[in-house]
Parts: sequence; C-alpha cells; structure tokens
Amino acid sequence: MILHYLKIEKPSIIYDSIQEQILELGYNYRAKVAPINFEIKATPIKKGCSLSCSFSYSAQLPCARCLKDVTVEGDTFFIVELKQKSSVAEITEDADVEDKEIDEIFLDEETFDTKELVTEQLFLLLPEKVLCKEDCKGLCPKCGSDRNTTVCKCGDSFDPRWEPLSKFKKTVKE
Repeated sequence: MILHYLKIEKPSIIYDSIQEQILELGYNYRAKVAPINFEIKATPIKKGCSLSCSFSYSAQLPCARCLKDVTVEGDTFFIVELKQKSSVAEITEDADVEDKEIDEIFLDEETFDTKELVTEQLFLLLPEKVLCKEDCKGLCPKCGSDRNTTVCKCGDSFDPRWEPLSKFKKTVKE
C-alpha cells in the first residue's frame, strides 16, 4: 500500500497483505513465503510519521545440508519513523539521545510503500541457514543421494586436506 506519510493527521491503523512470494536470498538460496497479513499503526510526528508494524510469517527454506524444505515461522513487531530528507539538518540539531532504538528513514518523496518495508523486515528475520533436523547427514558429495534416507555405496570419502589434522588428533589421544 502506498502511504502518504506527510498527510497523516491523526493516529490510524492500516491493514494490508502481501501475496505468497519467492524471496531471492542470494547464492541460489530462495525462501517461499506464505501470504502475510500485517497491521501498521501510523502516528503523526514532527516532519513525518511513526509506523508501528506487526505481522506473523511462515516460510519454506531449504535445509543447508540435504535441501529438504524446512518451515520457519515467527511473529515480529518493529517501529520505524518516516521523515522528510529536508528535515535532516533540523533533526540532528535538535536530537536528544534516547534509550529506545527506532529506525529512521529519510525520504525525498511524500509517499512510502509499506509492503516494501514489511518485505525488508522479513529479509532480516529469515535465518541464513536452517537444518531439517539437528543431526542431518546431508547429501553424498559423490552421488548426491540423501544420506538421511539412503545408504549410498560410495562409502565415507576422505578429503586428503584433512590428513594433517587427523595426525594431530592421533598424537593428542596418545
């Protein structure tokens, strides 16, 4: 939803949603995100608007070892202040240091897309790596079979670069 943040004259609540989407997280890593319904309380402030936003999310991410889909769910709440970029000089002169941490976004435009804000917060919430289970064995590096469900005939492969560490481990045990 496009919000005209400078025209907010009294506190108001905005309800909106984002359709199911695929988020590109980099390195061919994608998250399939279920539709999100979010609520934003917009409150006018000097030269801008304060947004208090909350939403729940559910996403499917690939296991970092075996690539099976793993569901990640959660709830979040955050506050952000939207201010005109022209008011930056005034704000820094009048700034009081407060204990609370509120993100500020300085804008040239008089409008702001709330869906982009929610999507950005979602990027910050999703973990870099997830595992389907703590002891996931992953995929065989030779044949690609899932070691959780199949015993491949490749056997345990040993990377020769680890040989010095194996020797050190043996000397420590003795």
